[in-house]
Amino acid sequence: MKKIILGIYLLLTTTLPTYAADILLIRGLDQVIFRGMDKLGEELAAKGHRVTVSSPVASLFDYHSYDVLIGNSQGGHFVMVRSQAKKPRMIVTIDVPYNRQAIKGVKHLNIYGTLPVAGKVIGGTNKHLSLGHLPLSYSPAMRKMVKDFVR
Repeated sequence: MKKIILGIYLLLTTTLPTYAADILLIRGLDQVIFRGMDKLGEELAAKGHRVTVSSPVASLFDYHSYDVLIGNSQGGHFVMVRSQAKKPRMIVTIDVPYNRQAIKGVKHLNIYGTLPVAGKVIGGTNKHLSLGHLPLSYSPAMRKMVKDFVR
């Protein structure tokens, strides 16, 4: 019962978009720990982009067509699944745990660290940062790569 209540609480507290829409950022599965997407969202919004930061579960119910999808960890997997149905202009995956085949016709940047199950995306532009899974989600170097890619 406690897990259900916690799940409902996390869903309700993380589904409201931080901004409007143009770029969708999807956090990792652990909504308490993986908040690096929030910082990235703030920085992209400061550059003039309209940004929505979402949880993986909430992103399933968001039917808006975004130009750019960015996902961290499990959020990266959700980005790749979502890109198969509605192709955005570009996607960024950060330490995506699986589903590592690039979507044809979509510009793809994949940033990966030292997570054993993550690595290169076949057909994407791959960048490696020697950081663990959690530090990568908060890395200024990762945020710079994403901002340079999105422009």
